[in-house]
Parts: sequence; C-alpha cells; structure tokens
Amino acid sequence: MNPSTSLCATKPPGSEDTNFDDTDDLYRRSEEPAVQDIWGLDLFILHAPKDGISDQFNSLGDWTSSVTVFGRMQDAFRIAARADVENSAFIVNIDVFGPLENAVEELLALRQTNSGLTVVILSADFKRDEASIERAAIADASIRLPCNRERLERGLAAATENAKQRRRSASE
Repeated sequence: MNPSTSLCATKPPGSEDTNFDDTDDLYRRSEEPAVQDIWGLDLFILHAPKDGISDQFNSLGDWTSSVTVFGRMQDAFRIAARADVENSAFIVNIDVFGPLENAVEELLALRQTNSGLTVVILSADFKRDEASIERAAIADASIRLPCNRERLERGLAAATENAKQRRRSASE
C-alpha cells in the first residue's frame, strides 16, 4: 500500500499498528470496540434535502447519544466549532456547498477552530468510501452517497478512530 494513502486508525494500544485499505476493512478488523465508541457520540449533521441519507437519520439515534440535523450551513458550523471533541462528530454533505473549493475552505477553517473534532464528509462525487489520511486536512473519513446505515456506521467508526489518533499525535 502506498504510505500516503494509509489510515490514521490503529488497533487499541498494546496491539500492533495496522493500516487499513478502506472502511470495510477497518470495520471488520476493529471488532466491536470501535463501533461501540460511536454509541455515546452527539452527532451534528449538515445535509441536503435529497442526499440519500435522510432515511438514515431516524435510525442514527439507536446507536448514538443524540442526533441534530441542520439544513443551514451557518448554524451547523457554528455548533461544530464549539462541539466537544471527545463526544461529538460532525457529518457534512459537502455537495450542499456548490463548488468543492467552498467546502474545503469551510472545513479547513473548522479544523483550525476545533481541530480535534471528528469530521465525516459525504458526497455523490466520491468514487468510494475512504478513511485514509488523504483528506485528513478536512475530514477523518469520507462516504460516497447514496449510503445506507451500515456504511454510515462504518465510516463514522473509522472517522472516530482516525480523530483519536490525530489527537494523540498532536499531544505528543
């Protein structure tokens, strides 16, 4: 595997470091603890009305602490900038921004304001789900739309692990 596309996520301390090829691989190898880590999260979601994940919002509450859905970018980013990094995640459909440059600009600013926050980006333009460090400057994982609950759950678990690794690396 090309080192520039390896994941930040690793197995728990005490295990050997492992790079994963995609979110499915991470999910399979991580066993239950990584998925259980997302159960206590407060999710903040910025979506478009017809992005293919609205049906998943009702079921997200089954495996997270809370779900807050935003239709306005300003509100979503205002809350995300102040969110608790240990217990929150921000899921963003970047297709709502129009040109990709607008999304990148906003997400870079969010990383500067709240660098430890777990961020998952969604887009119909992605070729596949990705949890590598390729987009680490703006997100911890990306998911191709449309998606189902399982892919959303796996992507969020991978993003959570990546964010934990980033926070550990930043504190060293």
